[in-house]
Amino acid sequence: MAYEVCPGQCVQHSGTKYPAGSLVPDLPNHTELESLGVIREVAGPPKARPKPVAKKASAPKKKAAAKKAAE
Repeated sequence: MAYEVCPGQCVQHSGTKYPAGSLVPDLPNHTELESLGVIREVAGPPKARPKPVAKKASAPKKKAAAKKAAE
């Protein structure tokens, strides 16, 4: 079974953000998310889906870099 994120919802799992309409992997709490209306079972043939967005490590702040350079 495949599950998708319902319209107007978003799921974040293991540092990856799944926007509305994207397929989600097998989540440990998918039953609870389905009952809350966050995800739903996919019906019909596969279609184009939004891609999940993995969070990237944040770049060092300019102030911190400037402070190190001044030392």
